[in-house]
Amino acid sequence: MKKIKVLIISLIASLGLVSCGLMNFSTMDVTVFGQVTDNEGNPIDSIVVSLNIAIDGYTISAITAEDGTFTISEYGVPYVDILYLTARDFDGEKNGGYFKEQTITGKLTLFEEGEDNHKGHFVCRDALITLTKQ
Repeated sequence: MKKIKVLIISLIASLGLVSCGLMNFSTMDVTVFGQVTDNEGNPIDSIVVSLNIAIDGYTISAITAEDGTFTISEYGVPYVDILYLTARDFDGEKNGGYFKEQTITGKLTLFEEGEDNHKGHFVCRDALITLTKQ
């Protein structure tokens, strides 16, 4: 009985390794520069901006500075063509009011070519997010 359990576990493990070997996904490095403003164009500080990559719910976040700007930079993330950026007010009235959560898409441009399964370093330079008060 013990030999059968070991055989079954070995078989499952080897199938898992084979299937993982077949899953050959590409990676990239990504840098996003942007700014969060209100409807009147005023910068909003202390807003959490999250870079959402659809694969496995991968998320990287930053907090906006006084001038509403943010930078998100991460290496070796799953390769995607389009980024989803979500801005969320987490401090209530401290930054001038309660702002509604907003998600936008960001366009990536190749900054530096990669090799093999690493597609390279991609940049989004103009991620502008406008928030409205609730």
